[in-house]
Amino acid sequence: LDKRLAPAKEFEAVDDEYQYFLSRRDLTLSAFQQDSLRTAGQIRSMQASLSRMEANQQVLQRILDNLVVRAPVAGFLTALEAEIGELRTAGARLGQIDQIDEFQLRAQVDEFYLSRINVGLEGQTLPIGGEVYPVAISKVYPEVNEGRFQVDARFPEAQPDDLRRGQSVRYRMSLSESEEAIVLPRGAFFQSTGGQWVFVMDEDGSSATRRAITLGRQNDDHFEVASGLAPGEQVIVSSYDAFRDAERLILQ
Repeated sequence: LDKRLAPAKEFEAVDDEYQYFLSRRDLTLSAFQQDSLRTAGQIRSMQASLSRMEANQQVLQRILDNLVVRAPVAGFLTALEAEIGELRTAGARLGQIDQIDEFQLRAQVDEFYLSRINVGLEGQTLPIGGEVYPVAISKVYPEVNEGRFQVDARFPEAQPDDLRRGQSVRYRMSLSESEEAIVLPRGAFFQSTGGQWVFVMDEDGSSATRRAITLGRQNDDHFEVASGLAPGEQVIVSSYDAFRDAERLILQ
């Protein structure tokens, strides 16, 4: 508005309004700047709070992870010894996990064989389901308890499909090379004679005569006869308690 072309009052009114809007603009800009600074401060504070919350969440997650018990191996949980609310220390036994794809055999062996059984010694099971399976000693426990020590064996190749934990499996280990020998089945006679003598059948089978023998090595099924018997001779291996003082038995 040109002051020369407008009345003085109208000019002054427009000029006052103009000055008012200029001062209002400055106030508005100042308020916007203050709001921006305040908002930036709030954002920094919120980011700091978020960082603290994330750190606290990680701590809580670690605590929660420590409450989860993880097994060292994959397998089938066959025993669980824990109750809700029970307090257990680190390393305490909580249960048992079986690796169903790999079984271990544990046996008690007479201490006489302690020096002859080593890790890697091979053998085979007695027939399981009509088949035999190779086994190998995987660990020897040298501690002797009541005249016996423990060994662990594994199946180096295939294993029986229907094998279960706690099931009894019989197997043989070859401690020496095969050799011919006279063997006598284990029987109740040993409790009566201590293996020092037996009743040997005569050729016609009508009688049996007492004879001194010497036994050697033994296993779960047989005694080795070191002397006193010849191949093919028949021996009574049942209990002798009823006639342990007799020298000759008449069989009818």
